[in-house]
Amino acid sequence: MNYYIIVDKIKDNHESGIYGRRKLTKDEKKNAEFNDVLSIFIKTKNGDSNLFTNILKSVFKPFPVYALELIDKAKEKYNQLNFVPALTIQENIQEKIQGKKILIFKDSLLDNNYNIDKENDLFYGFFSNTNGKKISFEKIMKSYGGATMSIVERNSVNKIHFGGVDGKFSYGIYCEHPKNSEVLLPLNNTAEIIERIILEEIISAYEALGAKRIKIFDVSHFSNDLKASRRLFSISSEYNSNSLVLREKEFGKGTFDPDRAKKDKVFIFDYPNVITTINARIYGNQILEKFTEQIDLSGGLEIDLLSMFSLSNNFNYKRHWQFEVEFYDKNDF
Repeated sequence: MNYYIIVDKIKDNHESGIYGRRKLTKDEKKNAEFNDVLSIFIKTKNGDSNLFTNILKSVFKPFPVYALELIDKAKEKYNQLNFVPALTIQENIQEKIQGKKILIFKDSLLDNNYNIDKENDLFYGFFSNTNGKKISFEKIMKSYGGATMSIVERNSVNKIHFGGVDGKFSYGIYCEHPKNSEVLLPLNNTAEIIERIILEEIISAYEALGAKRIKIFDVSHFSNDLKASRRLFSISSEYNSNSLVLREKEFGKGTFDPDRAKKDKVFIFDYPNVITTINARIYGNQILEKFTEQIDLSGGLEIDLLSMFSLSNNFNYKRHWQFEVEFYDKNDF
């Protein structure tokens, strides 16, 4: 997974390149491109297992010799255990990115050390407002088996995005759209955006197939039990008082375009009841459907990561939506 921190301007003293706590290997350098995600598994060393053996061997040497060797070994071991390499640039890529500036942090180069107190300046303060910046940074970098985080200037991002004003990115941390890596979503309100995308995809598909009336309700807060939410159809008072109307649409007669119904859709194929209704309309002449679908507003992203940066506390990403969709009879077109 690629993440992006959008800033106004990268400081002059921050060189564009790949950052880490160790140097890149020859194989890694071959793959160290601007948009590349490294998949090389880096093993970390846990220390010198031969130290104890060397100590045993030293007993057969004269005391002054082996004593000095023991002292040197002890100093070396102390330095190995207490020295943490700085998070610095390991590969300059300025010539490869045509004048743009970018700082790239790869999990495989962090040597499993996510303390960024000394390097907070490199992250432009975006982890200072979280509860435990080490934990937040580690959660992002370890996600999906090892992530890449890039810091880029707002005006140089060539990706479609949600979140911003007047077509410009708002500053903040973004993740890739779970269905399209060319689209970026702000990490703090990804669920709200995915909800809107799913709603518009479903409405657009039904409208293209001749929908007359569409109502979509969120009944998640009525009950966490899907079976209970289905009973709302027969309990009208509870249905009205315990549901949230997400969308209500009415359309005129005369539209039926199966190709447009599925064009540019990415989320609706995850929901069997929605697709069943679409197919029943395309290959038959269904005119009414009422059903409940469980909707995942995480979009496949890691829920605990989204929750860490979410603006809403204790948000439930698993939602229960109820649908009422009525179509015009095809024979009337």
